[in-house]
Amino acid sequence: SMLIFINIVGGIPNSFSELNKLFSNTSYFENAAKIVQGFGIYLAFLDYLRLTGIIRSIMVVITVLSAPQILAVLGVADVFVNFKKLMTKRKD
Repeated sequence: SMLIFINIVGGIPNSFSELNKLFSNTSYFENAAKIVQGFGIYLAFLDYLRLTGIIRSIMVVITVLSAPQILAVLGVADVFVNFKKLMTKRKD
C-alpha cells in the first residue's frame, strides 16, 4: 500500500510537496464551490425580498466584492440547513 501511495504522488523526494499541492488545490476548489453555493442562496434571498433592478444589482456587486467569506459561510451552512426551503413564497 505504501508503494501505491508513492507512485500516486510521484516518488519519494517530492511526495510531500505534491501532496501539499493536491490538498491546496482541492481546498481552493471546495472554497470556490461553497462561495458559488452561498451566492445562490443570497440570490434566492433577494428574490424572497422581491428586490429587482438597480438596487438588486448594486447589492450583488457590493456583496461579491466585499464579503465572499460570508457567501462561503452561507454555502457551508446550507449543507446543514436548507435555506431555499425556508424561503417559501409569501402570500400576497
